[in-house]
Amino acid sequence: MKYANGRLWVIETPELSTYKTRNFEKAIDKLRWRSAIFIDDAPYGHWGTTYNLAKATANMKNFQVQNVLGLNVYDLLDFNHVVLTQRVVQKIDERFEKYTRKRLFY
Repeated sequence: MKYANGRLWVIETPELSTYKTRNFEKAIDKLRWRSAIFIDDAPYGHWGTTYNLAKATANMKNFQVQNVLGLNVYDLLDFNHVVLTQRVVQKIDERFEKYTRKRLFY
């Protein structure tokens, strides 16, 4: 449903030039988003997420940054927009690859 409504975004990297919440709010206001979850898998930074993004959204109730390891269905449905990095899409694909193989015989 999120994809069909244009509310699923895949970006290359969630790098922000600054960690200031004010700058992040200006960007979000231009997009007119009420809430969003950013799923990241940065090998560095704040709990496996990009540091500036995590700091910029830390005090914002309707915006959350989360590592791909903590990804769950509730959060995907709870937020209006879902923003994934390309690296996260690869990780999700790897995680569910074993479930997509069909077995003809046991």
